[in-house]
Amino acid sequence: YRAQEADAMEKCRRKAAELNLPMKVVRAEYSYNGSKLLFLFTAEQRVDFRELVRYLVRVFRTRVEMRQIGARDEAKILDGYGRCGRQLCCASWLTEFHPVSIRMAKNQQLPLAPTEISGVCGRLLCCLAYENDTYTEARKSLPRTGSRVIHAEYGNGIIKGLNILGRQAIVKFEGGKRIELPVDDLAPEGQTPPTPKKPVVEEALPEFQIPSKPLKVTTAKRAAAKAPAATKEAQKSAEKTKRKKRRRRRRKPRNKGQKSN
Repeated sequence: YRAQEADAMEKCRRKAAELNLPMKVVRAEYSYNGSKLLFLFTAEQRVDFRELVRYLVRVFRTRVEMRQIGARDEAKILDGYGRCGRQLCCASWLTEFHPVSIRMAKNQQLPLAPTEISGVCGRLLCCLAYENDTYTEARKSLPRTGSRVIHAEYGNGIIKGLNILGRQAIVKFEGGKRIELPVDDLAPEGQTPPTPKKPVVEEALPEFQIPSKPLKVTTAKRAAAKAPAATKEAQKSAEKTKRKKRRRRRRKPRNKGQKSN
């Protein structure tokens, strides 16, 4: 009977396509003695498959049952590999599907793009629930984003971001300076801040200034700047001779027979 399951699934798919039923047959399963044939399918909405069941009963001469499953169950049956490179959790070791919400992704500061937090099934990744409790417990001891704090060295500031696992906070101080500081070195505004355990090392970024007018440097000037002193003198004499020739050309009369004064 197990060898006949592939043929039964193919016939069911072909007949469902002929009847224009919006369903996808995933698997066909015979009972151990062939007394029942179970078809698993996925669909976006409820499907009227009564005519399909009558056809299958006439063909296979056994009791036919149709069962609609979800996208996660389909991924568990078909199996595959996730974005982590490992076999799907639902197909390898996961026995129950736990509820996963978008709030878990926000709590772990993950990108909310559907392609980044969705699995093969098209639903939210099951692994979002694995570390959610750890992030929730770590957040309890951290200040909230947007709260006002004070630092012993830099003064008052506003928290703009959190590194939850590293217990670091990105604080924006007066003047627009943003520094990542340990949470233990901060205190709520109005309280006495603790003394920093380690000195804060600020990395000075190089400032790039764009000139107001682009400098036009010709190739001749660049070559003259790199040339030695003797070569520069020779070039100066050559330029003088060129200037003299230009002046002579200007002094020549327009008519060939007329002499210049």
